[in-house]
Amino acid sequence: MAASILIIGANGRMGQHLIYAAARETNKPTIHAFVRNPASLPPPVASVCDSVQRGNALEAEDVRAALVESSATHIIVAIGVPNSTARSTLRADSAKAITEAIERSEQPVKVVVVSSMGAGGTKIKFGFGIGSLTHFILRHVLDDHDHQEERFLSFFENDKDKLLIVRPTELTEGRAGAKVTLFDGDKRTPSMKVDRGDVATWIAGQVCRDGECFGRAVNITRA
Repeated sequence: MAASILIIGANGRMGQHLIYAAARETNKPTIHAFVRNPASLPPPVASVCDSVQRGNALEAEDVRAALVESSATHIIVAIGVPNSTARSTLRADSAKAITEAIERSEQPVKVVVVSSMGAGGTKIKFGFGIGSLTHFILRHVLDDHDHQEERFLSFFENDKDKLLIVRPTELTEGRAGAKVTLFDGDKRTPSMKVDRGDVATWIAGQVCRDGECFGRAVNITRA
């Protein structure tokens, strides 16, 4: 049976790449965008979706309603504040609402969380202290990612195979087409950057082709 994918944060750059990546999959999943304001989703992106669900990712009832309406088998969480390093609890608060929604819906669903390299105890390791400096600059963002991951890990503690956490290195735009690689987050980081489009393609493959990485937290970058 083809996947039914609810993409939370669909109007963001990663969310839009995920919509296009899912649409390219040969087994044709149904794609549902979840956004606060449907008008914020560019028409070419909306036209690829089977539905656009209106709702606030911080409201569990909104997410539950979208889950039921879309009959989602998978949720991809791509929430963030673009280009901001300020302190925020957006990811953690939305994780709380999303897990409450799943619990209320009693609907079996797998979840992919787009997190960040440097979260969950991983380290950004480059020479000349670049990794340490990057981690310091992103400390508030990574703290929010940490709490987001912790919420999902706790919720899926007894169903670990239903959760996939993806931690990309620094995301770039307009450079898609490269291979990606998974790597050990305790060792030297192979590449500092990876394109959103390439990460989205990898995630869509995991969702639509029963990928082997569910049940794990993986670190991903340009090969």
